Amino acid sequence: MTPLPAALGGTGLVAWRLDQEVYAASWDNGEGAYLAGGRWNSRGVRAVYCSLDTATAILEVAVHKGFGILDTTPHTLTAITVGDPAQVYVVDRRMVPNPNWLRPGIPSAGQQKFGDELLRQHRCFVIPSAVSTYSWNLIFLGASGYSGYTVRQQKRFALDPRLPTQPAPDSRACARRIRGGTEASASGRRHKIPVWEGFFHYVQESAHLGTDRPARALQCSEFEWRLGHRSPKSQAPGRDIIRDQQPWQHRSTGAGQYSVAHHQQR
Repeated sequence: MTPLPAALGGTGLVAWRLDQEVYAASWDNGEGAYLAGGRWNSRGVRAVYCSLDTATAILEVAVHKGFGILDTTPHTLTAITVGDPAQVYVVDRRMVPNPNWLRPGIPSAGQQKFGDELLRQHRCFVIPSAVSTYSWNLIFLGASGYSGYTVRQQKRFALDPRLPTQPAPDSRACARRIRGGTEASASGRRHKIPVWEGFFHYVQESAHLGTDRPARALQCSEFEWRLGHRSPKSQAPGRDIIRDQQPWQHRSTGAGQYSVAHHQQR
């Protein structure tokens, strides 16, 4: 159970993290952030991302992988107790140089360096979550870079089956759309995927996930649904490709025209 707040008699500072079960034993080594970088760290920095409540810890995983992965792949929920909460540095919204850093999107190099410096100076800090803006994430240096916590519990995670768990399409299908090429239809026939459609998927998925890599899981199926309603073939690619109310910016490349959505993150 999540401990009661201090006003109701609770004590201690507890943080939560959700990992695939195969990584439960090494949850605090920061390997993923070290290899790929994260919202508040550059590549080569072993940052470990936790949340101060279980709901946000679950959302932080689901926003990238989708609930389908949480439903079908075993995960472990880890809880830690911070020994001395006074040593945890609190990053208020007003202390963040760019307010857009606290919104979903691709982290800039400046944002990552800002987090690197916080970790270098304080080794552990809390900062507002981008996926749940009224919640807090706790981030610390992994691989024994910060030792001011003890593991409170590790338990098998079980997703509520009422949540949407539509199976995610193969991430390789998203990559094929980005590169252009061919893909098998439901009938088994293969059809060409134009490069401009692939670029469309790349821009939208990257903006949503805050990464420069192809989206996977729920995000891929979501954007396929959003981007799948193309205008009649008689119209040139890049002109009124999607029939909805979003504003589109038309550009031109050597491969032809394409459109980029001005997508406002929520």
